[in-house]
Amino acid sequence: MILCEQVRQEIRNKVSIIGVYSSNIIVGQFPSTFPLTIYLEIDVQVIGAMELNIRLVSPGPNMVEMKVVGDITMAGLSHVPIPTMALVCSEAGPVTVEVNDGGGVWHVLTTRKIDLGDIDEQVTAS
Repeated sequence: MILCEQVRQEIRNKVSIIGVYSSNIIVGQFPSTFPLTIYLEIDVQVIGAMELNIRLVSPGPNMVEMKVVGDITMAGLSHVPIPTMALVCSEAGPVTVEVNDGGGVWHVLTTRKIDLGDIDEQVTAS
């Protein structure tokens, strides 16, 4: 699972992952709204209809939830296309990505911290 800004389907079964959040998410002010999605790979063994519920929970009373429906045509490793969501964040704290396969129990996939900072600051590798 990769938390990022955008996932694009390319030709020849390739996927481009753009704006990966490998650590904290830095915003310039609160409240802040920014695009967020996940690249999710699953190893499926059952062919047919698939349904996942995805939710992003951010600090304050903010939550985005969506249902992802797909049709599995062959068993094996596949990625699940998750549309980009606009996450509203009103304060610093954790943002959690959770998944539910319809069974009622939510499972945490990952958590990142949202912080206030200088978004124009550039990081260079040495």
